[in-house]
Amino acid sequence: MELTESQKACVNHFEGPCLVLAVPGSGKTTVLINRIENLIKKGVGENEIMSITFSRSQALDMRERYKEKFQKNSYFSTIHALSYSIISSYMKANKRKINLIEGNNYVSKYSLIRRIYFDVNSSYMDDELLDEFFNSYSYIKNSMIDYNSYKHSNKLKNFPKLCQAYEKFKEDNFLIDFDDMLSLSFNILKKDEKLLKKVRKRAKFIQVDEAQDTSKIQLEIIKLIAYPLNNIFMVLDDDQSIYSFRGADTREILAFKNSYKDCKLYLIGDNFRSSKDIVRVSSKFILSNKNRFEKEFISVKDSLKPITLVRTKNLEVRDKYIVDKIKSIEKNKTIAILYRNNISAFSLIFKLQKEGLDFSLSDKKFQYLKSQSLKDILNILEFSYKPYDKEIFENIYYKLGAYLKKDFLKFIPSYNSENIFDILLDIEGLKSYQYQNIEDIKAKFEFMKDLNLYKRLLNIDLLIDYRSYLKSSLNIDSNTLRTYDIIMESLLDISKTTESLDDLKLKLESIYECQSERSSLNLSTIHSSKGLEYDCVFIIDLNRDEFPGINSSLDDDLLEEERRLFYVAMTRAKESLFLISQKTRNGNKIYPSEFYEEVRKMKKSK
Repeated sequence: MELTESQKACVNHFEGPCLVLAVPGSGKTTVLINRIENLIKKGVGENEIMSITFSRSQALDMRERYKEKFQKNSYFSTIHALSYSIISSYMKANKRKINLIEGNNYVSKYSLIRRIYFDVNSSYMDDELLDEFFNSYSYIKNSMIDYNSYKHSNKLKNFPKLCQAYEKFKEDNFLIDFDDMLSLSFNILKKDEKLLKKVRKRAKFIQVDEAQDTSKIQLEIIKLIAYPLNNIFMVLDDDQSIYSFRGADTREILAFKNSYKDCKLYLIGDNFRSSKDIVRVSSKFILSNKNRFEKEFISVKDSLKPITLVRTKNLEVRDKYIVDKIKSIEKNKTIAILYRNNISAFSLIFKLQKEGLDFSLSDKKFQYLKSQSLKDILNILEFSYKPYDKEIFENIYYKLGAYLKKDFLKFIPSYNSENIFDILLDIEGLKSYQYQNIEDIKAKFEFMKDLNLYKRLLNIDLLIDYRSYLKSSLNIDSNTLRTYDIIMESLLDISKTTESLDDLKLKLESIYECQSERSSLNLSTIHSSKGLEYDCVFIIDLNRDEFPGINSSLDDDLLEEERRLFYVAMTRAKESLFLISQKTRNGNKIYPSEFYEEVRKMKKSK
């Protein structure tokens, strides 16, 4: 493909620092690989050019594309791989050894932190707290801040003590984790002048792809290696900076130009990917952000296909609408269903399975299958079939709205075959309200025993009122309630064609085997879709307080990041873009997202 004038200007940039502001679909990779060849033609050695990106797949893709075009190799690496090579060189030279805790056969960082958490707080750490710890730990490492000054959520108790114990264990056992690579390599380069000179010789010209994703520590490593030549070629789109939770900071990038007096600024504004309507609406949408570089957006494609906005009655109708659209799309087209949170894919997975449609999935862990809400729903269902099971009852007795005391459990035999509520009613000294509460909850489960699976599920809300327990729980936030509502509505839909609880469990377990490794249909979070493109894109769950998230209403920086995230989602689409909101969730009325409404108004004012 012939380079445009703006691409040529970037490719011809030789020495000194520069920022290349490139809009989505503008050929960033084309610029990077052509510039390598141009540098070599100008006398730069092949072993003096280093291209850095932020995912292994991107580095491999760039390496292959360069090799295919120029029949030679060049150095493409992730920042972590570069950091690890620096650490390895240092350790080898000093006859020392250090190992990565990730992939270690003898210790798991997850089980280690669970153990530390129990030792410090005398309570167990659930999956949600585990994720929160490592997200927070990664953030402080990437942001170069002290864990004692970090403001974490109230759920994560004694965070500084947890960090201190975790770091001591790693130090005592000569271990580092993924985030330690960055800070350790930076500190090594600062103190080992000989190694720093060696790395600088290898990196006289540094290219950084997706530079908007750099964290403070990553940027400091790059600047340290580049000094004093400062031949840093930064390719970025600040409008696609969506990793603040990992320490990426748009302010660092915006300030980069001011860090170097001779920093050049280039703009590539041609979008070769998306239709005119997608470029028009997405570019107008992102203009509402204040902390950004100004850019020009040009749609090169002739396609005039408009963006489609849809509000469906509920999840079931939404899933049917999407499946019908997918079936009407040409077989050779690539399709993505994008969402902010993984739980949004829950009901769709079963619908696609039922329709026999192959798909791939970005979330391989299925964290929502481990959610406490789902465990509770299944336990309540199980207990409705087995009202004598003490083990199940111990997990749910305080969630049934009957104000049952923990002391009651000692009256239930371990190997029990009698209705547990009958045992509780025989306890001496029960107060009248306690007796009445037990009778009431017993009657509710008695009513459920003759119902089919669908109606039993329905009555977890109607009779048992488990949702009220969630709302009143001190540790529950709006995301947990939303997760519960999505799970419950999805299970209700699935149970219409499911006869037994065992069959339902089998369907849930089948999620692990349901996806295809290679498929033209992809279900993905927006974060995982970054850098990719599809002929047709559906963005789902565009509902109020979901996207943008509820916390963004209190924080301008968060709202700007949410806007960038939505912009990334829209600009994945080449030809067709569907924005989908719902009118109800689990029977409760919900409203469209403010982003959905903004686009709707833009469409009307065209």
